[in-house]
Amino acid sequence: MLSFRTHSTHEKYTDKYQHWCPQSAKYAGGDHLISAFRNDWTFDDNTVYAEQAWKSGSRPVTVYHFVLIRDGETMIMPVISNPFIERFITEKLMTIIYDNQAELVTNN
Repeated sequence: MLSFRTHSTHEKYTDKYQHWCPQSAKYAGGDHLISAFRNDWTFDDNTVYAEQAWKSGSRPVTVYHFVLIRDGETMIMPVISNPFIERFITEKLMTIIYDNQAELVTNN
């Protein structure tokens, strides 16, 4: 399992608990990912699945699908890319599997 220390995050991501539920929101933010770690969710391995989502115009948004586990339960959290998430993936040396390389894991 890949460990994560929440004390090394930016204060705006750590000052409040942010619950995320796939039935109420399609995408999560970096603050939701941090909150999940604080509630004992961890990574099974260092792989993250990336999807290029074309929302409007000609610029895609990258959505990273993190596979989290806790007490035998699995949760897939789709997190919209931002500088915090990009740095997190780089610092953790995570392997990125893009949607055109493998069948994308989804939670639908």
